[in-house]
Amino acid sequence: NLFVLPLKNKAFLKRNLPILAKLCTANNVQFVSSDNMQNSKVVVGTLAKVFVPMDDIVNREEEQKRLEKEIEKCNAELARANSKLNNAGFVAKAPANLVEEEKQKVAKYEKLIQELQHSLERIKK
Repeated sequence: NLFVLPLKNKAFLKRNLPILAKLCTANNVQFVSSDNMQNSKVVVGTLAKVFVPMDDIVNREEEQKRLEKEIEKCNAELARANSKLNNAGFVAKAPANLVEEEKQKVAKYEKLIQELQHSLERIKK
């Protein structure tokens, strides 16, 4: 499904709607009069705004499972890196570059987990 909000030349868009549908492999293309399309991705062009409902793009249940699995994996990697850094023997004996690599991994996984959790919250809405 596609929803089209004409910005200019609606007659041209109307004549070429079948071409737009074919290019986007959309079964259904409809004109809308407002850009109040909740939970949609939007593409803005010079002639129109085109809205694609997220439910048509993403299987929410599968995406939620994938995100949860990825968060679990990142948490395990974060725990492993923190474990090394919390080991006084590792920090004392390991070369400085290895200790720095582990610190970078901690920062990387903390950021990635935060981004994944944000995505998970959005997909649940």
